[in-house]
Amino acid sequence: MEHVVFFPGPDGAPVFRRVASLEEAVAWVERLRNDEGLAEFSVHSLTEVPLSVRTYYKVKVPAAAGAVPAQARPAEVQPAAASVSSDAELGFFTS
Repeated sequence: MEHVVFFPGPDGAPVFRRVASLEEAVAWVERLRNDEGLAEFSVHSLTEVPLSVRTYYKVKVPAAAGAVPAQARPAEVQPAAASVSSDAELGFFTS
């Protein structure tokens, strides 16, 4: 598992070193402490975060097209007069 060692750089800005294992991170911290005299450092493990990518569509209507003209509005629907025929009238189930 990869690890990251954070420590201050020569100008005081945070710097990091990415290494392949915890053993390498410990060796890097030992080097920082013993060879460079740094006392501020931290080690963090890197683990992959599972992600799920999904397609997302967003539909936008321009402001000028947002108003529907009166003639384009749907007309009120009038119920049709129901005409019910029996199955016998339609020729079903006749003997």
